[in-house]
Amino acid sequence: MRRPRHYIKGPGNRFYHALSRVVDRQLLFGDSEKEFFRNTLRKIEAFSGVHVLDYSIMGNHFHLILEVPPPQAIEDDELIRRLRCLYPKAEVDEFAQQLREWISQGLLDD
Repeated sequence: MRRPRHYIKGPGNRFYHALSRVVDRQLLFGDSEKEFFRNTLRKIEAFSGVHVLDYSIMGNHFHLILEVPPPQAIEDDELIRRLRCLYPKAEVDEFAQQLREWISQGLLDD
């Protein structure tokens, strides 16, 4: 397996070229699979804070150019916003309520 390559090193963001291939070079990505991949990619981008600068999806593999920010703590409101990118509103609302209860009970630091 090829290791990720840093394009720019320094104290700030890192840039990576990532790729993945389908087993036995099967052509599994048709138009509908590519569209599902793009939609999922954008949801994960919004959740993670990693920026997809460019991508290419072929029939049997894909390439991503990613900008990865330095690790940082996020506030509760930002966590809830990010969860809404991936999960249904009702589930996130339920989690947010539980989180507020845990904080009010002193089970979590706020």
